[in-house]
Amino acid sequence: MLHCRGNLDKSLDDFEILDYSEYNGKNVTYHHMDDSLVPFISMEKLEEELSVSLRYCPEALRVPLQGQVPVWVGPTELAKEMELEIKNQTIKSDASVYG
Repeated sequence: MLHCRGNLDKSLDDFEILDYSEYNGKNVTYHHMDDSLVPFISMEKLEEELSVSLRYCPEALRVPLQGQVPVWVGPTELAKEMELEIKNQTIKSDASVYG
């Protein structure tokens, strides 16, 4: 297992390895991400993750009546409510990585 860090704004020129250990098949990592830096959320954790997010947007729990439009949760408004800053940035020049 490898624990490292680097700044994409600096093209990872500041990349450094902080720690490493031999993989024994039982190493636990938290906040798993795929190769496009998108987090994996297991089915077991989905309810927990959603409940955290829905604290900031409780109207999303409203079940629309038949014929009504479902509640739209705008990502910009949600980020603002969560006091997060959205940065639009291309990770790779060919835009092959999203995140």
